[in-house]
Amino acid sequence: MNKKSLLSLILTFTLASSVCAREGISSVFDNSYAEENIEMCLKEGLSKLGIDINKEIPSENLSAIHQILKYTYENNIHKMRFETDNSTYTKKTGQEAVFDKDGNLVTNDWNRGSFNLGTYDDPITKFEVDIWPWLVWGNTANDPTVMEERFFHYIMDLDNGIQGYLFFKDKENLETVSFTELDEMDRAVYHLFNYILFNEDYEYKLSKEKISFYTTSAENYWMYLEQICGLITNNEDSSGIIEKLSSEKDFNLDRLELLGIKEYDRKGRLFKETMYDLKWNDVFIVYYFYDLKDNLSFSRHSSGVTTTYTKIDDNTVSEEWSNDIKKTYVYKDGNLVKEIFYQPDLEEPDYIEYFFDENGLETYYRANDGRTSWNEYNDSNLLVYRHSDEGNEYYFGYQFWSDGTVKKRMCYKLNK
Repeated sequence: MNKKSLLSLILTFTLASSVCAREGISSVFDNSYAEENIEMCLKEGLSKLGIDINKEIPSENLSAIHQILKYTYENNIHKMRFETDNSTYTKKTGQEAVFDKDGNLVTNDWNRGSFNLGTYDDPITKFEVDIWPWLVWGNTANDPTVMEERFFHYIMDLDNGIQGYLFFKDKENLETVSFTELDEMDRAVYHLFNYILFNEDYEYKLSKEKISFYTTSAENYWMYLEQICGLITNNEDSSGIIEKLSSEKDFNLDRLELLGIKEYDRKGRLFKETMYDLKWNDVFIVYYFYDLKDNLSFSRHSSGVTTTYTKIDDNTVSEEWSNDIKKTYVYKDGNLVKEIFYQPDLEEPDYIEYFFDENGLETYYRANDGRTSWNEYNDSNLLVYRHSDEGNEYYFGYQFWSDGTVKKRMCYKLNK
């Protein structure tokens, strides 16, 4: 089976998402970071998904789950935020080290190695003591990643275990697992993976009858795996804003195309931006990183470009790209009022000016060539609609953290 980038598969799913709301696995664990009882956290999350952990799982599913997890090695979970050249080494005694492409020890809070308490020979226990705590709490107290992000990278590693299972010839002699002899935590773990791997709502199912369907066609397998990606999260409007707007402005939701996503952490910091090039069917991603004082420090782009941010004074921030592009951000009363772009091949810089009302809401912005876009807000002061003098229309949907702060903002373009 030819290897595809799972990340591109995920992005393809994201691009094809509908506007209608759908709850993902990660969303039921929104408060997991504050949960001290790791076992209760898993059980309560499964309950929100409508899963009864005492309901017996078919024995063939139990054996398959055990086999898959046994060969789900920690690899991609140490390659987050475009550090794809990292290599992970683990001793039998549990010590783990991660090195970058130059052989340097990785020490950042999101990809660094940790001490493993479990072993792959006992994959359920390993998930309970090593993987699940990491999914819930992250790598360190300062780990900037969110559960959804960590879960996606874990699915990349799970992919290896699934493919190993598909091509394992002696499936009749897989290790037998007795559901009645499992304790509650073990049952919860098996139910989590039964939901992920053998979900009854899947169109492409992981059944014995379908094994050859996947081993003889990579495309069929990626369709199956795409379903797993779709379980983890969603990039759709859960606020109901867009549905309301479609009625008020009289347009069909099918005319909307996802143009971009901004994702925020619990502190309200923008940490990820995904932009879709609808013309070339391409995706561009940026991760943003902050220092311990919550100042924007640098960003890393999917194209390989990195940027650094420097505070010039209380109202000015400079951004320098590794490809010689420079930007300057000018603020007034905490609002961005001017964005200046410097490029080597331009004699004069381009710029955008932003204009605000008395409440501090950005009402419109204008580029140096005169192009102008206007914004509209709802009663909660959320940006919901934008239109330009070129005739383009954009609609915005939202997802929220459990405390009501914005988790994601989705931008959709209206096709004419």
